[in-house]
Amino acid sequence: MEEAQLGTIATLTFAPPKRADRARSRSITFVSTCPACGLQRSQNGYTRRAIARLLETSHTIDAYCVPCDVLWPISADERLAMATLIAAHQDQAP
Repeated sequence: MEEAQLGTIATLTFAPPKRADRARSRSITFVSTCPACGLQRSQNGYTRRAIARLLETSHTIDAYCVPCDVLWPISADERLAMATLIAAHQDQAP
């Protein structure tokens, strides 16, 4: 019986991320209106990189209202505003 061999070995690094990577990996905050109570709720569970990936792949970006215990996908207008802000920030990056 042959043993399976791994093609690559994962290695961990504890080196600090580069400046550009650090900016993309920080959590960002945005607001979305809860469909249950109608109030704008701060959302901070996504990194800029995750938001950009979800926008590029047309995946759902969810928001959550703690008092109402409601989860919802952000609206098309909210997605457009977020994409515009991320694109503007990328244009300003060194």
